[in-house]
Amino acid sequence: MTFLPIVERELRVTARNSATYAVRMFTPVAVAVFGIIRLLLTPRPGPRALTGADMFATLSSLALLFCVLEGVRKTADCLSGEKREGTLGLLFLTDLKGYDVILGKLAAASLTSLYALFAILPILAWSLFLGGVTFGEIWRVGLASTSVLVFSLSAGIWISARSYSASRAMAGTFFVVLLFLFVPFPMIASPLAPLSPARAFFASSDAVYRIYPREFWISLLLSVVFSWSFLARASAIINRFCEEGASDGPTPSAQAGVSMSNSGDRSSHAKALEDNPMFWLANRGRNPAMLIWLLALIAAIFITSSLCVLHHYNAASLNYVVQQQASPFVRPPIAPTWVSDLSLLLVVFVAIMNSLVKVLLASQACRCLAEARRSAALELLLCTPLKVADILEGQILALRRIFLRPALVLLVFEMGGLFWLLQNNMGPKDLVVSGVVIAETAFAIFFFVDLQAVAWVAMWFGLCSKTESRAMFKTTFLTILLPHVLLVLYCLGWALFVFWPIGTLIWARLQLQDNFRVLAGYRSSSSGEPSAWMAYEIPTPPKQEPMGVVQGQ
Repeated sequence: MTFLPIVERELRVTARNSATYAVRMFTPVAVAVFGIIRLLLTPRPGPRALTGADMFATLSSLALLFCVLEGVRKTADCLSGEKREGTLGLLFLTDLKGYDVILGKLAAASLTSLYALFAILPILAWSLFLGGVTFGEIWRVGLASTSVLVFSLSAGIWISARSYSASRAMAGTFFVVLLFLFVPFPMIASPLAPLSPARAFFASSDAVYRIYPREFWISLLLSVVFSWSFLARASAIINRFCEEGASDGPTPSAQAGVSMSNSGDRSSHAKALEDNPMFWLANRGRNPAMLIWLLALIAAIFITSSLCVLHHYNAASLNYVVQQQASPFVRPPIAPTWVSDLSLLLVVFVAIMNSLVKVLLASQACRCLAEARRSAALELLLCTPLKVADILEGQILALRRIFLRPALVLLVFEMGGLFWLLQNNMGPKDLVVSGVVIAETAFAIFFFVDLQAVAWVAMWFGLCSKTESRAMFKTTFLTILLPHVLLVLYCLGWALFVFWPIGTLIWARLQLQDNFRVLAGYRSSSSGEPSAWMAYEIPTPPKQEPMGVVQGQ
């Protein structure tokens, strides 16, 4: 038996797969087209050096985003899927060890991702022709992006080894990667910044690298340590899974649907089943209500404390102006350097918290319809007098029951932060009241429309995708990531960002209403995926011969 046989096999299979060549070709083409559009939409190009630095920053940020998402897309469900299918235990009928399986999964997932990343690097070098970028910045960005990619893939394997549900594994990977990357605040120089694998990326520019070269290399070293730690823990979990046996762990049905008696009294569940069976079905099992309340609590604490700090230093600055008129020898208040960036940090924090809530919403919405279709529960519901609108309404009611109250709490604190920022940054006093009212109203409307768009798009992809993990990734990409990426296209990007939730909401609702019955009985075990992104890929139902007609007569 050769050394690491699964690694060798996975590398051979992946290298010969046609999708590997397609990804390696499509990724740089997409990045190049995006960079050209960004360059053409630049309102005032200015000096070529500034244009080249701006283009390099935009494209390298896309490369970083790609590396962060690869763990969610490629490895978050690699082991949990085999647990659900019962094939993981078959690997241990041989003399394979846990590290053989883990490294094999890592090799299979990383080859295509590394090909795509290395194909993006020559596109980044286009900025050299515009100026403002050096060769040192390019190779440092490439090295930092590679370390983030390996970290993301390793975190996904660790979460997948601990999970059974695809949606929870992908949501957990997303949480862990964001936690390690952005909680230490890698954008600013601080003692905690090197703990983030993304610190090497933000310290790769010449201006920062000349001042903090040690932080770049420490961040790379810690990223390698974190990656190998995740892989070692995943290997230990897989070995324990082999020793205990697959039958000792929770089954997919037990993971997907816990008894309703654990979440309330039986009379209320009986009434829910009588009123709307889909509402009862969607409320089965565990839900992320506690996690959403935790996010709302964290947001409340952070926003309140940030506003208190900003108000304190603004009051001190105002008091200094008043005292300076009486005595010119009054010393100005000394604020830490991070106070000036706290307003921007508050906006970034709100965007991240909203994204996390939408990820949880997408996870819950994808899981219910995907499991109901896989277990043929949707076919049974369609045999009853229930209409498609009733089934969809039951799913929306279940999501509203879980997410509405914590989302309202989160919205209240976010609107409070927005009110403070607008009040202190707007000019004439007569425009403050009208501007704040319009901004607060628009923010609340956009918040709820965005959540509805995520819910309906997740229901659509949960119904039409072959696997739950694919549905989760498509929903996250289409409703959360793509609108934020479009923001770099200046005015066009902002217009698309505002109207994107409305368009996706209408599109998903129409697709569900028109194709629900066709896809409800589709078997995921059949070859091909019924619908990836577009409606024309939905299979047409087979024609049935009339009763009593004998073939050939």
